[in-house]
Amino acid sequence: MKRTAALLLPIGLGLTLTACGEGGSADAEAAPATASVAAAAPAADDVDVTNEVRASAPGAAWMDAVTTATLTEPNRIVAETTITDPRGDNGSPAAHEAIQVCQGVVAYLQGTGVADPKVSVMEADGSTFVLYGHPSYLDGCTEV
Repeated sequence: MKRTAALLLPIGLGLTLTACGEGGSADAEAAPATASVAAAAPAADDVDVTNEVRASAPGAAWMDAVTTATLTEPNRIVAETTITDPRGDNGSPAAHEAIQVCQGVVAYLQGTGVADPKVSVMEADGSTFVLYGHPSYLDGCTEV
């Protein structure tokens, strides 16, 4: 019986490790740490669409807060802003401003024919403030 248990332990461990490894590897588990660093630097194929977004909403007050608008995928824009949220209750003036930025960028993408826009509005410190098109936030432009 001891030999059977000794043989089954490595087999069971091998199956467990194989099952845990399905769909990824140890390198994939380390990816989130490097992905956050990579997300901070623009990719070679990112396109600055700041001027186009500005032109789509001439005179809109929310555009004053936008520092850059970057098309990171055919249907996704990351809008960097000067907005700083005091992280108080939902509905702060900063949150309303960020939601207006989001709505404006969504309107721009829809105006270019994008059927499923995805928008991230970033605070001045680089943290995510408002999302649109994210599976966890289905109610339009949402403060996160």
